[in-house]
Amino acid sequence: MTFSSFLFIGLIILCLLCLLAWGKRNFTKDIEFGRACLFLYLIILTIFGCFAVLTVNNYLYPKDTEVYDNTFYHILEHTGFSFDNHLNLVSPESPLEGFPNHALWDSKTGNVNLSRKPKDSVAVGNDSAVVKDSVIVRIEKYYEPFFVSKKDTTGQKPFKDYFTLVNNLIDLDVSQGFELRKNNTLKFKFTIEPYEDKKVDKAHYISTIYSATDTTTEISSFEQQINRSYPLMDILQRTPNFNLLSNELQQIFEQIVLVRQEIEIDDWRSAREARQYKYKGKKKKDWPLPPLRFFPLEDLIFSSEFSLSSVAITDSMAKRIFTDTLPSGFRFYSGA
Repeated sequence: MTFSSFLFIGLIILCLLCLLAWGKRNFTKDIEFGRACLFLYLIILTIFGCFAVLTVNNYLYPKDTEVYDNTFYHILEHTGFSFDNHLNLVSPESPLEGFPNHALWDSKTGNVNLSRKPKDSVAVGNDSAVVKDSVIVRIEKYYEPFFVSKKDTTGQKPFKDYFTLVNNLIDLDVSQGFELRKNNTLKFKFTIEPYEDKKVDKAHYISTIYSATDTTTEISSFEQQINRSYPLMDILQRTPNFNLLSNELQQIFEQIVLVRQEIEIDDWRSAREARQYKYKGKKKKDWPLPPLRFFPLEDLIFSSEFSLSSVAITDSMAKRIFTDTLPSGFRFYSGA
């Protein structure tokens, strides 16, 4: 509804009130004055009530954006970072050690930086085509999931626009669960069994604790399917005998997050496009879920003697350097 429409409706209401007042100018001569006023009040309240319903309806479900779109006036949008050659997101130099404002995220530890790769000229026949600027992302000793935007042009991914995890420290898919061993001795087993309940995707999270004297299997009351990420400890705390978990395992699992390798970008830029995208003709509920990663938020597990399923967890994993070359204008975010 436009502002001119508001003025038009307001004039109509004003005219109606004037007509009612003129038509009832002798109304008080026939009946009591109080009853006449009550009748007029009811008419006025009815008119304003209808107008209020119309206003609320247009506010919640606007026909256009000329009046109610506050993004033109009240929202500041961050459109990205502009830099010449190098941008530090996270720096190993701590601001407490004399390096204030050395990185955008001063409170984080590790090393995450972006480097601009200049334009390249590629020969195409007798002509040369200029390739768009690209940015190199470099991540080292950064214990927090770091995602960058990608676009699928092959139709082989479940999402058309998606974020993908760059710093996958432990390269293992735990979509069906994992086994944790110490010195080749099984200590803990975690099983994920998806199921559908009233057309809603859910999962059973089954944990088995192994000790020298007993084996305890518990099912968590948490049943939500993990579409983005979820702390492992929050799932385990919803088991009846959570206290049977050893202090060592509790300290490790406190710093573990289960993270999807790929996450759909579903925002105001790409939501419409994502809804129209189909995975090989299947409905969205039938899309296969991306791999689930076992992501440590600290290096505590790397200094232990644990192995995750068939993957030995070593110190060298914590020292891995991740790089990716992306076109300028890509999006990124960090967090679980």
